[in-house]
Amino acid sequence: MTTSVYRAMWRWHFYAGLIVLPVLAWMAGTGALYLYKPEIERALHRSWIELPAPAQPMPLAGMIGVVERQAGMRVTQVTRPTASDESWQMRLGEGEEAPIAYVRPDTGAVLGISGGGGAMEVVKRLHSLSVAGPFGNILVEIVAGWAILLVLTGFYLWWPRGANRALSLAGRVGERRFWRNLHASIGALAGAVLMFLAVTGMPWTYFWGARFHAFVAERGIGRPKPPGGQGERHDAHLGWSMKGMPDPVAGPPRVGPDAAIAVAVERGMKRPWVVDLPAFPGKPYRIATAATRAEDAR
Repeated sequence: MTTSVYRAMWRWHFYAGLIVLPVLAWMAGTGALYLYKPEIERALHRSWIELPAPAQPMPLAGMIGVVERQAGMRVTQVTRPTASDESWQMRLGEGEEAPIAYVRPDTGAVLGISGGGGAMEVVKRLHSLSVAGPFGNILVEIVAGWAILLVLTGFYLWWPRGANRALSLAGRVGERRFWRNLHASIGALAGAVLMFLAVTGMPWTYFWGARFHAFVAERGIGRPKPPGGQGERHDAHLGWSMKGMPDPVAGPPRVGPDAAIAVAVERGMKRPWVVDLPAFPGKPYRIATAATRAEDAR
């Protein structure tokens, strides 16, 4: 290794750190908040979520009708919690930022409406930088690329050479040598995790992510095969691997939400579940287990 190569690596590592670390700190803070989604939502809307006693739910079709009359908006998604003494949530309108109604399941009474998809939807948008529109996605991609460069150059600088040990805290506390070794040792341990986060975050980016998603879509990876004919694309509320997938279409007669839920429960669906209602007759119901914590998502 020549001195010029080492200095070049040091400069690129330094520049990458200046670019990456402020954004990573932002994502770490907002991501940590999102891990406590249930606790934060309950603290903000306890009177809307907790019921005084367990409630036997009325038929879902009737509950949806009552809520739509009260709110004056169309219900597009319903989430049923695990506990019977908690309110159900209903999304009013399309999109992740549509208002969320908290509903008593026995009467259909709306206990409260949270705008903008709820407080945690705002946190999620801040975390993904989607509040900045396409520029936010581009920024995430730039930062992820520089994070990879940060890790690779850091490993190059840290790699043991001669008498230098892989992990050491040589020198006295307060000396430059001590802080350099501490930084290198911690960075070596955290670098693999940072690399994993940067690489796995790339599928959600603007340019690289679009091409990777096209690759997944062309090969039908990570999604069920659509039965019957295919209709229009519908991306609202879909998981990443399902976005852009044409909906299967069926003819009349229309199946009501209670019958659709009964089929899902019969096939093993457990609470909490979330159901996306069809926009018009012939469109499918989408029913899935609702993860209450980010780490439980599948």
